Amino acid sequence: MLEEVNALLGPAPEDEDKSSEADDRPGADDHALGLPAEVVEPEGPVSQRAVRLGVIKLHLEVNHIDTEELSAGEEHLVKCLRLLRRYRLSHHCISLCIQNNLGILFSEREEIETTQAYLESTEALYNQYMKEVGSPLDPTECFLPAEEKLTEQERSKRFEKVYTHNLYYLAQVYQHLEVFEKAAHYCHSTLKRQLEHNAHHPIEWAINAATLSQFYINKLYFMEARHCLSAANVIFGQTGKISATEDTPEAEGEVPELYHQRKGEIVRCWIKYCLTLMQNAQLSMQDNIGELDLDKQSELRALRKKELDEEESIRKKAVQFGTGELCDAISAVEEKGSYLRPLDFEEARELFLLGQHYVFEAKQFFQIDGNVTDHIEVVQDHSALFKVLAFFETDMERQCKMHKHRIAMLEPLTVDLNPQYYLLVNRQIQFEIAHAYYDMMDLKVAIADRLRDPDSHIAKKINNLNKSTLKYYQLFLDSLRDPNKVFLSIYGKMFFALPC
Repeated sequence: MLEEVNALLGPAPEDEDKSSEADDRPGADDHALGLPAEVVEPEGPVSQRAVRLGVIKLHLEVNHIDTEELSAGEEHLVKCLRLLRRYRLSHHCISLCIQNNLGILFSEREEIETTQAYLESTEALYNQYMKEVGSPLDPTECFLPAEEKLTEQERSKRFEKVYTHNLYYLAQVYQHLEVFEKAAHYCHSTLKRQLEHNAHHPIEWAINAATLSQFYINKLYFMEARHCLSAANVIFGQTGKISATEDTPEAEGEVPELYHQRKGEIVRCWIKYCLTLMQNAQLSMQDNIGELDLDKQSELRALRKKELDEEESIRKKAVQFGTGELCDAISAVEEKGSYLRPLDFEEARELFLLGQHYVFEAKQFFQIDGNVTDHIEVVQDHSALFKVLAFFETDMERQCKMHKHRIAMLEPLTVDLNPQYYLLVNRQIQFEIAHAYYDMMDLKVAIADRLRDPDSHIAKKINNLNKSTLKYYQLFLDSLRDPNKVFLSIYGKMFFALPC
């Protein structure tokens, strides 16, 4: 049996034993994490033997990891890495798999710095391999006869899959290290490669793309955010086709529930996109009392050309998902909503309608019976969309109607919610309703000031709005009191600290 194994492995180098002993010294694998050791004999009988030994150790490592013997698995990987250090650029590219597996192993132990070192070394090795070698062989082919060798397409698929995993774990590392820009870059690259190599699950991919869009939204990278959300819509649409053809009882029961939940999450990301883009435009154009500053509006119009030029630059090409028909489908979704900050009512209205479309869709997934918190947050976002749209409206009567819409959707929530269980949410809603009534009252006063002889009907409206404002502010304040009608100590200190 031993003779058969030795025959398969090929001739051993004369100094193998000495090399093995030398490699077992502490720090012998430092080259794997720093500057690469000199590459010798990338191909040849000695290299072939080392690669075959490496493949055996790699499979042993997989067995140990699968049986949760992590220390034994690490030992095999480290020895394997030392053995192959001089043959890193072998056509079988096994060193790439080993370093990647070591990075993943240490990530499960939450040893972030070691994980980062191995994964970054893997990335560098991949780039060097693609530059100097190019066409890979799969490690499993070491022991296969010629007629059972893999096709070039399958080899490339397996090789690229290893690198995609590398990028995925690098994204997690940088997320943990709070280097969020790099984490987003690696996450985006992972998603892009998964599409290119058709190695993705539609629901999971779409959720990851929608989650990435939230990072871009917070960074005010609205073009990238819109692209991620549009891609999420298109890829998630593939799920419907898959689940519709599924015949199993599990698919009929579990898949639709998961489908609706995940679809609802993507829809809410779209709402946040529209709302944040409109709010950012408002902040950019308002003066120190919150009204539209025409000079700032003119300045932003002048900067619009620069924003449009960026769309045609490398920035757009860098974030683009998919090719061919998939790219066209994503572009079709993107065209339904702009990524540019709205500068007037018509542009704001387009974004508002897109956001409202997704609000109505979200309400189907998050109904108040069973999804109370999610439903309330969707309604609050809907109210916020009306509020920011009112900023762009120049007609004060129409502004009043928008605030009236806000009140109409928020007031029923105060009736449906039990303040004993939803105290904080009730406070938020009461305060928002009070503020909406106040905005309406302020607008009605401004309208009355423009009239030469305001009639009693207008005065009555203003008084009623004033009463409603005071009512909801009082409800808000009462919610801060203890059962003895005394302000809780923390709130009392806050009120006394306020300037008169």
